[in-house]
Amino acid sequence: MNGARSRQLIFACASGLFLPLCFPKFDLGLLAWIVLIPLHLALDQCSKLRAFWIGWLSGLIGFTGIMAWVVTAMTMRQGSRTSELRHPHYC
Repeated sequence: MNGARSRQLIFACASGLFLPLCFPKFDLGLLAWIVLIPLHLALDQCSKLRAFWIGWLSGLIGFTGIMAWVVTAMTMRQGSRTSELRHPHYC
């Protein structure tokens, strides 16, 4: 792997790792303004196919971290609205 490819992968992974930090558990909302900069640097002068895979990698890493936040939010709300959705009462 040459230096340019490894730099692209590092920037894509960094962008994906920074994305979940913008959510409430870490409360670094200002990071949202700069979290995509490493991804843009990784996509500089890439082919379309390579850009797709770099974006996919970054999105997969970010989505995995965000899903941990969604699971936490759903367990905190368990019992309030979810019971209504499971057993709706129609008039």
